[in-house]
Amino acid sequence: MLVPSQSENLCKITKFLEKLNLTMCDIEAKGTEALCTGLQMNENLKSLILKGNKIGRQGGILLSATLQVNNSLAELDMSDTDQTNESLIALTTVLLDNTSIKKLKCKQSSSKQ
Repeated sequence: MLVPSQSENLCKITKFLEKLNLTMCDIEAKGTEALCTGLQMNENLKSLILKGNKIGRQGGILLSATLQVNNSLAELDMSDTDQTNESLIALTTVLLDNTSIKKLKCKQSSSKQ
């Protein structure tokens, strides 16, 4: 599980990445906080796939705040990340100003595993 103390290392790693696929990596809200710290300083990452992680409402809101700063990300997949209406509203509000996001996936499965 990704935790905030790993954010410094994550910043160094993602500095050179253009695509980061973290599908089903057991990332939760605290891990999303570390990821967002790295994204705030990243200017190269174009695609972030978080599909199947349980980042929930808090993680969705953190990502929304990060997208106010990060203007390099063009593709974001938040499918099956347990988003709420509140976090999706925060995300869509940010997208009014962040024009770098060209592809967004937020499909939430109706069945729980």
